[in-house]
Amino acid sequence: MPFLLAILFLIVIISGFIITSYYNKKTPIPESCEEKYQEAQNCTICGMRKSCTINKIAEIIKEKE
Repeated sequence: MPFLLAILFLIVIISGFIITSYYNKKTPIPESCEEKYQEAQNCTICGMRKSCTINKIAEIIKEKE
């Protein structure tokens, strides 16, 4: 019985992840962030430099919210 509960729990977790990923892809990017989003898609060194402008802009956006 505990084995079945563990399997059921894993199925629920995986299903939740898949559903969340699906709806996340369908969510449109806000117009104010479109340019920075496109820039971030090409960034290969994010997280390696603290002076990254994308990180600075993300902090500014968080402050405004």
